[in-house]
Amino acid sequence: MLLIRNVVRAPVREMDPDAPPVATYLFTHFNVPIPEYRARLAEEGIDFGDWLRSKRDAFLRYCLPSVLAQSRRDFVWLIGFGERTEEVEDILAACAPHPFIKPVFLTGGGRKLADAVRAEHAARGAAAHVMTVRLDCDDALNVHYFYNMQVAARAEIEAGQIGPDRPGVALCFSFGAKLSGHSWCPAVWQQNPFLALLEPGDRPLQTVFSRAHGKIHEVADSRDIHTLQPMWLQVVGQDNVMNRLERREGPVLPVTEDVTALFGLPTGGGAA
Repeated sequence: MLLIRNVVRAPVREMDPDAPPVATYLFTHFNVPIPEYRARLAEEGIDFGDWLRSKRDAFLRYCLPSVLAQSRRDFVWLIGFGERTEEVEDILAACAPHPFIKPVFLTGGGRKLADAVRAEHAARGAAAHVMTVRLDCDDALNVHYFYNMQVAARAEIEAGQIGPDRPGVALCFSFGAKLSGHSWCPAVWQQNPFLALLEPGDRPLQTVFSRAHGKIHEVADSRDIHTLQPMWLQVVGQDNVMNRLERREGPVLPVTEDVTALFGLPTGGGAA
């Protein structure tokens, strides 16, 4: 197993099998009509159809396998779509065998992401604590991401950090990795896009979408969780590889089977 030694602290607690799980919702958006995205693509001269096809391929190659490989899978995965396209149909077909995955069709852009999570939670009934997580459709998670998030959430709850008179708590694995082609590098990033928001379940949910990830401290206390393994994988496009990989915490290394196993990816799961 790969061990990165530049981060030396890790959670050491085991999950209490009798502890009630925190109601957890993962949200990924695919072609939700967020105007800023379309405008940015147009400015960069990127064809929207080509972009959709590349996102579909990345979802099927990285995102979906990493979530299906989770060692703890007691959560609901909402995948947000806008208009139905060939790419959307491909994703729906791949997800159909897995009942914990729920497609959500949205027409109101980014503001509707939080509403979709709230509606799903309301339909599933009351819970003492709720955790919401976001994941981009072309990225991946360590196979023990949700297990370790549940451990971290229970620690906050048992310490009295969550309650009617307390704000939510943003939980963030700061140690992750970046992947480009057949190379990867370790990366440390506080308040990164892979964070989770833990809240009391007896009041209106803010959800992880209440602020951009870099501003989540405006609505919640923030905790960085240090691990020995990278807990998230950000896939970097080929067009600006060196620029992106220069912002790293370690050397650029070749992708091996140990690396792909961390994220539940097929052998040879480097970026195309």
